[in-house]
Amino acid sequence: MRCEFTLSEADLDLMYEFLDRSMGRVMCQKYWYSKRLPQGVSVFTVHPVERCDGHPVEYMFTKDEKYSGSRDWISDRDEVLTAIARYIPVDYTGIVYYMNRDAVPLVSRHVKIGGGRHAIS
Repeated sequence: MRCEFTLSEADLDLMYEFLDRSMGRVMCQKYWYSKRLPQGVSVFTVHPVERCDGHPVEYMFTKDEKYSGSRDWISDRDEVLTAIARYIPVDYTGIVYYMNRDAVPLVSRHVKIGGGRHAIS
């Protein structure tokens, strides 16, 4: 993947922190401690079900200044919706973060090379 060459150590460390704190690569905004969003993370808004005409999940953007992997929302929308439904509380409304599948091997490789920590699979 060509994106791994443009990501800095700091980018990969932040991506690792996100994966470590998330459940199934998904996290509510209120649980993310950093003001910086990791590369390869897509942002969604979950609307109250009673106020929307269709599905309550709305894609906003993907943090991708340096990440050139695929966006799961485009390639496999059902995977994203399933992950959000599985790991976000039913009554939650607000911002949700989702790390795209292609970013995980980059982080895992970074952790393996960095020593001390265990790789994420």
